[in-house]
Amino acid sequence: MLVNVMRLYNANFSPNALRVRAVAHELGVELEIVEVDIRAGDNRAAEFLARNPNAKVPVVALPLNLRRDAFGIEFCP
Repeated sequence: MLVNVMRLYNANFSPNALRVRAVAHELGVELEIVEVDIRAGDNRAAEFLARNPNAKVPVVALPLNLRRDAFGIEFCP
């Protein structure tokens, strides 16, 4: 496990996870990719639900030493 790297909980057939990987690649952001097997129900495990109660991918976990208030998230309808 890498310490100062963002962790992406990914499902290979998820178009939204693909978008996150593509943007990270273009920006040169290093990601640790954790595969989530949705067909096997990994997204319904207690550990995953603690990260995202909606049980959906992608989930991006930030490093502990990164200030979470340093990011602004804008939602566009």
